[in-house]
Amino acid sequence: MISLNQAHQHISMLHSLPPVVVSLDQALGLVCAEDVCALANCPTVDSSLKDGFAIVSTDIADASPSNPVTLTVVGAVTAGEDTDKFRVTSGTAVRIMTGAPIPQGATSVLASEFARVDGKFVTIRADARAGRNILRRGSDIVQGQVVLVRGNLLGPAYLGLMAAAGLNKVLCYPLPKVAVAATGSELVWPGEPVTPRKIAASNMVIAAAELQAL
Repeated sequence: MISLNQAHQHISMLHSLPPVVVSLDQALGLVCAEDVCALANCPTVDSSLKDGFAIVSTDIADASPSNPVTLTVVGAVTAGEDTDKFRVTSGTAVRIMTGAPIPQGATSVLASEFARVDGKFVTIRADARAGRNILRRGSDIVQGQVVLVRGNLLGPAYLGLMAAAGLNKVLCYPLPKVAVAATGSELVWPGEPVTPRKIAASNMVIAAAELQAL
């Protein structure tokens, strides 16, 4: 039998286990074993922050409820869709959904609440300066950027960050395997009858739970 302090000293002398590559869905609670760099930009293209219309901002610079501007709607684009078939020019607009790539020629996105659609035309009652409602390519994560450093404890947010950076695996220190032994002829395992002169091995259950929590 050794004291608790002696036990802690023994544990502190142990070296970390050799790191292993782990998929993100198995990495929760592990410690990152190396600096992690992004494999992709996030977002990968300039994208819309709003449902609305991709437009040339100068077309609607003076738009207001008392001075509406009407543009021709030449198409619509959703998230993940290719925009090569569209080009926004002066006098035109493309309907756009949140997260969709910005079509060529568009300089801003007008939120849908400031517009009214009538067939192939949209009437606009507010301005949207250049860059409005556009999330620029790489504005969240830049390819090659260090997103995690060695020693980070991997919680849900870090796992999501790595996924956004194009990663599906990470080098981690694995958890140790620990055996808990309860000794004593008077002890009985949980679930067994606690007969006279016997004691349930409750300390073993507590120790195992504490280890699992750590």
